[in-house]
Formats: sequence, structure tokens, C-alpha cells
Amino acid sequence: MSLPAFLAFVLVLLLIEIHTFSYAVWNWKNGNRSGSVIVFLVCLAAAALPVYLTFFST
Repeated sequence: MSLPAFLAFVLVLLLIEIHTFSYAVWNWKNGNRSGSVIVFLVCLAAAALPVYLTFFST
């Protein structure tokens, strides 16, 4: 993967994670604790899977 493509990939992934994490925080502040935890776990999975596929694919 070229450097510009990698940087674009990281930027898009970072924007997705920021948006998802902010939604989890919003859920927490509005009293939906279990929903917030689930959204946070989805946020972690959404970050881990593309990184795993990028670095460990053959």
C-alpha cells in the first residue's frame, strides 16, 4: 500500500472512530449505559478489523 493510500485509510478510519465514540458518549450521558457499552465495543471492532486485515493479510 502506498503512503498516500495508507494515510487516507487511516484518516477515514479515524473519522469513523471519532463519530462512533461520540455516539457512545452521547448514549452514556443520556442514561443508556448498556447501549453505550455495546456501541463502544462496536467502535473497537470497527477499528481492529481493518487494521488486522491491512497488516496481516497475505
